[in-house]
Amino acid sequence: MKNLLFISLLILAFSANIALATVIKPVMIPSKSITRTTSAIDKLPADKAALFRNAEEVQKGKAQQINLKINITRKLMHTILTTEPFNKDEYLKKSAEISKLEEEKITSRAEAVAELASKFTIAERKSLIGAFENFRNIIIDKNP
Repeated sequence: MKNLLFISLLILAFSANIALATVIKPVMIPSKSITRTTSAIDKLPADKAALFRNAEEVQKGKAQQINLKINITRKLMHTILTTEPFNKDEYLKKSAEISKLEEEKITSRAEAVAELASKFTIAERKSLIGAFENFRNIIIDKNP
């Protein structure tokens, strides 16, 4: 009887938790680094701030495209893993494709930051170090 009561309460608590999760939206609180980055960008002249934000949006678009390719390749790897007979060579080929795509993403970000930095004065670059670091961390989809 105690087990039945315990299980019933557990199910009730779990159901209430799910119901609340669908009603209450989480609030995103910006981290200090994002706040400092935004502040540094806002202190730039309007044309340079727009230049930075535009480059950031372009980089997000590139990262999204690469992440989509990575996700598709991972799904193909999952298919290879669950198919008989297991094709080791094909699995390793897809793994190498993901490594190449990750490298492409890193190189793309580095090139974008280098191109952008060349358009700012040394004082502006110093104030934007945190922004450049956050720019480097643009990742759209961490969970394939």
